[in-house]
Amino acid sequence: MAVRSSGPNEDYRGFASRLHAEFGAGFEHPSKSKFIGPGVPFFQAVLDSIDDQDIGYLRLVAHPGPSPHWHSVDVFEPRLDRYYPLQASESLEAGAALVIEQALYARLPILSVTRRGERYDFIGKTGVIASVAPTAFAGPPRFLVERVLTGLKGVRYCDSARLAKRLNSIPGLEMLHGDDPRSDAGARYEYPIYPTAANIAAALKRGFARYLGLDLKLSRVQEATAHAVGISNWSTLVALEGRCNHAFVPLVLLENEHASHRQRQFFRDGASAIAGLAEMTRRLTPRPDRLGVSHIRSLCITGDRSPSSADGNPSLELYTLPDDVASNESLQLAISVLRDGVDIASFFAVKANGREPLVPIDKARGNKPSDVLYLGNRVFTRSTSNDKEYVMMELLNDDNERVGQALDSLALYKAHIAFDAGKPVLTENYNRETWLSLHDFAGDEIRALLEFLGPRFSNEFETRFFSLSAGA
Repeated sequence: MAVRSSGPNEDYRGFASRLHAEFGAGFEHPSKSKFIGPGVPFFQAVLDSIDDQDIGYLRLVAHPGPSPHWHSVDVFEPRLDRYYPLQASESLEAGAALVIEQALYARLPILSVTRRGERYDFIGKTGVIASVAPTAFAGPPRFLVERVLTGLKGVRYCDSARLAKRLNSIPGLEMLHGDDPRSDAGARYEYPIYPTAANIAAALKRGFARYLGLDLKLSRVQEATAHAVGISNWSTLVALEGRCNHAFVPLVLLENEHASHRQRQFFRDGASAIAGLAEMTRRLTPRPDRLGVSHIRSLCITGDRSPSSADGNPSLELYTLPDDVASNESLQLAISVLRDGVDIASFFAVKANGREPLVPIDKARGNKPSDVLYLGNRVFTRSTSNDKEYVMMELLNDDNERVGQALDSLALYKAHIAFDAGKPVLTENYNRETWLSLHDFAGDEIRALLEFLGPRFSNEFETRFFSLSAGA
């Protein structure tokens, strides 16, 4: 059950500091500094009791801000592989940005965008390559959701076996199984399996007892938890929680009937999703032999029926949708298309040669003219990360589309020019491996590439070429 991003992360320090202030003389503060730092016992007790998702959840409940307008992003073109085939986004524009960014990354032209009701289809040469549409959420019965929430109460995130045992009493979940908690490396932590205000306060109470030897009343911890996120009392925090329906990233429940047909339902939170799973399994014939719980913190439940699905996928899958965010540049492009009517095809164009001005696709990807080099059916792109320069190479077809995956980025500070059997190669990892053979490059192409890479590579080439010639 992934909590959606609530803006800039607040680390444990601020939250732990406010909690510490609530308890006053109840704890000896071993640090004279303004903030509680790593290694201080109270800080560590908080660190081992809840994590950043829990703090983020409390912040979203206490200070909700604008509600997301969730959209589902479906990708049908396998070459759009930068993200996932099914994705969640917090708005139409954010979803469109994910599609545009993937198309730019794959150099796969989008010819147009068509609207069908509230669904937007992105059209490529082969037809619809992706679509973005509002997410329609299923609503299982509230009494069933409450039963799931009761089962989730107090369970630690590492204890999937306990979770399964708690939920087995719900019709449709009798076959749910979890792993032995003793095999989980995270068993020492107190993190709640499901972020609710009550579960978070209970986890803090357990943590203070376990790590500090303090047996505090739960009501005291609850009040302190509310105050730590700026709410006057626990009752107000619980009331705000009851009105908050946008703290989690959506989940999807897939039923794989045939290789080409998958029914699906979307849910706003994990409790609703598990309740929906229970409803679905009760209707299935045959029912799953087993439902396995894994990846507890983001929730993933899979199950198979006999016979299994034709395409080898699990018959049932319940998981949290990926919610990656495209770059701000891609978001601005999406806004220009959806709001301003800019022709999306203008971002894509035919290939350039050598040092000609950037084609639109490179400009849309945020590249500068000096950072892109076209050589025949290859394009080299330079980027900088942590003050280090890298180069990526892509192979293009006659339509300027990327062929296959881009070659792994070459770290220029670890790259060299060498000769293999008298032929030049570009090496990585300090001459340990060949990154690119230059055997079939024409002389002027080699010179252009060396100039693009920088003076050091031209000097290395000349030095080693003449040394090789002299030896011959």
